Amino acid sequence: MAEQLNVDVGSEVESMCTKCKLVTVHVVSAIKNDKITKVMCKSCLSSHRYRPVDAETKAEITKKAKERKLVAQKAARKRAATSAARKWENLLSKVQDEEQEQDPTEYSIQQTYETNQIINHAKFGKGVVVKIIDDKKVDIVFEDGVRTMAQNY
Repeated sequence: MAEQLNVDVGSEVESMCTKCKLVTVHVVSAIKNDKITKVMCKSCLSSHRYRPVDAETKAEITKKAKERKLVAQKAARKRAATSAARKWENLLSKVQDEEQEQDPTEYSIQQTYETNQIINHAKFGKGVVVKIIDDKKVDIVFEDGVRTMAQNY
């Protein structure tokens, strides 16, 4: 730990943060016998014992952090897709109740659509017109989300 000899209280060092579970920049808050003993994370502001990291440990921690991030992103996409599908189902059932079993209209770019009209698209499936943007565009909710589609061309 010869490199620690030039470090004073208030200096910045890299350390493993116990709260963030990452290697982050820390501020040295205590030194004892020429060794860093306590640091404060600049990311989460938690104080803890100094945990030095070498290049191998840093690479391993970075790899694990990337894996956790990918898992979290997959879970978020799944929740979003489930939420969008639930909203679509609720909207479709509401419109069908109000319109008394309306047959879906086949989507065509030449047609003009109305709000709450149920359409059937060759690629996206069944959808509900939720907004008339202008005389050339409409927003249609499909099972996979809202899409702006052309009309009246």
